[in-house]
Amino acid sequence: MPNSTHEPAMREAECPYCERSVLVYQDPPRCPLCDCPLDGERTHPYAFPQPPVGPQVGPATGPEGEAETETET
Repeated sequence: MPNSTHEPAMREAECPYCERSVLVYQDPPRCPLCDCPLDGERTHPYAFPQPPVGPQVGPATGPEGEAETETET
């Protein structure tokens, strides 16, 4: 067992058996669904999505931040 102090980085790969994109966290890389070995050259770093920066406009507010109301005629 290797004496490592950190976990391997998350990587994304295509599993040839599952035919899915999977996140790989093991070293050597293995599919977390079917446990088949994956080619290390076919993996690439996974970037976690970042939340949007700046003010967010919700579905019940307009561009000025005022609540939109419908009037019946």
